[in-house]
Amino acid sequence: MGSVLPLGARKRILDGTLAPASHTIKAALLGSGYVPSSASEFASSFAGHELAGTGYVAGFGGSGRKTVTGKAVSVDAGLNVARWTCAVPQWAAINAGQARYVAFVREVTNDADSPILAVCDLGSEVVTDGGPVAITAAAGGWIEWAVL
Repeated sequence: MGSVLPLGARKRILDGTLAPASHTIKAALLGSGYVPSSASEFASSFAGHELAGTGYVAGFGGSGRKTVTGKAVSVDAGLNVARWTCAVPQWAAINAGQARYVAFVREVTNDADSPILAVCDLGSEVVTDGGPVAITAAAGGWIEWAVL
């Protein structure tokens, strides 16, 4: 499971305008047609690729995006990495297609100004069939940012 940390997110983390541990961050489910890119800065870049269907309303302020809890930032000095983790994002009952990626977004006023924190590859497609869906991160968390 890999993740893309957009260049814009890195800049915002460094200048303090994006604080992953303290800002409200939402998880959005994206289909396999989306191509993650470090150049994609805002949620508007995945318009048309976010899942939509029963129990999942796509887009800014939509009920499909789940606010994540249990956010934490840690450092592994031995590996020279900083990590961001959160509790497992869960949806009670959705039937909205197949998710390949989860995007973590800070919603501001609309998708055009809502920065993407990261887009994480789920490793395979997750089928939504009307039941509950829970997306679990790899052991190292959702984001590992190496310091060289």
